[in-house]
Amino acid sequence: MSRLTVGYTACALAVAIVVALVSTASSAGWTNVRESSGTITAGCPFGLPDPAGDVDGDGLTDADEVVVGTDPCRADTDADGLLDVPSATHTGLNTNVSQDNCPVAPNPIQLNTDGDLVDLHPAKAFDDFTQPHSDASGDACDPDDDNDGLSDQEEATGAACSGISTDALLADTDGDRMLDGAECQLGVTSPIVANPQWSAGGLQRRLGWGC
Repeated sequence: MSRLTVGYTACALAVAIVVALVSTASSAGWTNVRESSGTITAGCPFGLPDPAGDVDGDGLTDADEVVVGTDPCRADTDADGLLDVPSATHTGLNTNVSQDNCPVAPNPIQLNTDGDLVDLHPAKAFDDFTQPHSDASGDACDPDDDNDGLSDQEEATGAACSGISTDALLADTDGDRMLDGAECQLGVTSPIVANPQWSAGGLQRRLGWGC
């Protein structure tokens, strides 16, 4: 094999590797910064940022931004006034502008329907998990806003509940103390017709606690 052929092959291989890297990075959100809505950090490269660095100073390393799906060149990728760091608390309304409960979906209100029901005052270093099915995702990016076991789409169409539509913002649409998802899965009771056996008094009678 001639030197020219070897040189050409090596060059072609190098180009192929670069193209593959750029393509992978682009699909991960590293290079498509012009498509994001937030403000670009001055001097931020349009290539591959330092994985261990934090170019835009939002509190996430560039590598973490790829995992989250945010833009390493914009501190607020979705331009809703909150930094890209995903919220880790289960509060019903995030008021910490250093965190975003939906980093890639604009939601300045930060409503989280399936957040915890009770905030602790004064603030504690832990959450009050009074709602066992709570999560940290805001409604703007949560496929199941009330965490009742049915997606918002399933609740709207009734596709997972024999055609019965339920309220996507109420975990217990009929208020009988049984989650909509559980009632739909069991198929014994309707999620839109309150069943006395699941009420507080009904449970007490079934367990022998009272008359």
